[in-house]
This record gives sequence, C-alpha cells and structure tokens, in this order.
Amino acid sequence: MTSTERTQELRDSIFEYSTSNEYFVVHIEYTNTSTEAQDLWAADFVLVDTDGKEYSTNRDVSLALEDPIIIDEVNPGLSIQGTIVFEVPPGTEFTEMRLDESFGTSESLTVQF
Repeated sequence: MTSTERTQELRDSIFEYSTSNEYFVVHIEYTNTSTEAQDLWAADFVLVDTDGKEYSTNRDVSLALEDPIIIDEVNPGLSIQGTIVFEVPPGTEFTEMRLDESFGTSESLTVQF
C-alpha cells in the first residue's frame, strides 16, 4: 500500500460516481515474488474495520480512476501500481487490508493500518 484517501465522489472524463457513504481509495504497489505469473483480482482484496467487519471492493466505481486494478496479470519479478476502491460508512476506521489467496493468486498478504 502506498497511500489512501477518502472521498464521496470519483470521476474521470467518462465515469462519475458519488455516494452518501464514503469511498476509501487505496493506492497499492504489488510485486510478484513467485516463480509463476499471478492474476491480481480486485475482488481478492478485503478491508477489515476495527469491529472485524469485512468490506469487498467496488469494481464498478474503480472505473472512474486512471489506474484501477480490476484483473491484472503480473509476471514473476515484475511490479504494478494501481488503485482499488471500497465503499464504506463515513469515518470507518480500519485495522488491515488482505489479499486473500484465491483463484488468481497463490499468495496471501495482509497490510496493517
């Protein structure tokens, strides 16, 4: 994770989204340290709040970003930078974000806040 931001509106030249809740935007850099290509799916990321509630990504809203991670293949030794979006209640505090091992990746990763 390189940075985060909170907003109620996301837009680019084509897409525009707004919410009465909050978009929690996470900018990440992912490096594939395995020996095989890895598929990085936005749906594999989970955000956990201080009460243990888990939030999934909002892939549709991610389209309003310049560098969304939706589904990206990352070859061994290479890195990508991108952004994922979660829609959450305003002011929610988080303890961690996880990349769960699933169909596309053979890795699990947890980032503490």
